[in-house]
Amino acid sequence: MKTLIISSNLWETVDNLSGALFTGERISFADKTAFAKMLTTRHKMPGRYANMFALTKSELSRKTKLFTGEPVTSNV
Repeated sequence: MKTLIISSNLWETVDNLSGALFTGERISFADKTAFAKMLTTRHKMPGRYANMFALTKSELSRKTKLFTGEPVTSNV
């Protein structure tokens, strides 16, 4: 089973996990654990907004779309 986690990209990871949930694909325990670690790490990073999860400069510079197709336009 291929990992759904892209450690360098939160948006891609959330998109992968959303797609798996949408299609009923099984998400491995390892992926669930890695995602939880990713979120807790980013929750502590500078640059987080409203006590949420911080994005890296690299992530903010990319043109990214959410699972639903909406573009990410915020650069907080």
